[in-house]
Amino acid sequence: MSFDELKDVNDKLTSGRLKDKFNDILLVANAYDSLLKAKYIDPMDNLKKLYEMLTVSDYFVGKHVFFDSFKGFTGQQFKVIAEIIRASSSCCFAFASDGNFSDETGVFASVNSAIRKIVDISKKLGIEVLKPECVGEPRYNSDDLAALERYISSMLV
Repeated sequence: MSFDELKDVNDKLTSGRLKDKFNDILLVANAYDSLLKAKYIDPMDNLKKLYEMLTVSDYFVGKHVFFDSFKGFTGQQFKVIAEIIRASSSCCFAFASDGNFSDETGVFASVNSAIRKIVDISKKLGIEVLKPECVGEPRYNSDDLAALERYISSMLV
C-alpha cells in the first residue's frame, strides 16, 4: 500500500487504540519513504508513477493491448493493468495454464490466481470477459506427470 492509501484508511478510522496504532504506522512509513527517496531508487515507484500517469492519460484509449506469457503480477502491476483494461478497447491475455482455473494448489496455481484476478478486475470495471480459450494440446499430457503433480500438490497442503 502506498502512504496515501494508508492515510486514507487512517482517515476512515474512528478514535481509539487502532487509530493510535495506525498513526504510529503512518509515521514509520512516512519516515521510511523519505529515507528511501533520499538515497535509493525504488523500481516500484516507477509502477506507482506509471499508474498515476495512466489515470489521467488517454494513451490506451481505442487501443487493443496484448499481454503474453505472464505467470503472475504484483499488487502494483495489477493496478496498472486495471487502468489499461479500463482505458483500452480490448485486452487479450495469454497464460501458460492447464485450463483448470479454479485450481488453487496445482502446478499452475499462481497462473490461475492471476487469471481469476484479471477476470475480477474486468468484471468490477464492467468490462465483458470472454470465455478463456485453451489453445492446443497440453504439453504435459502424461499419466506419470499427472501423478507427480498430484503427489507434489498433496505435499503442499
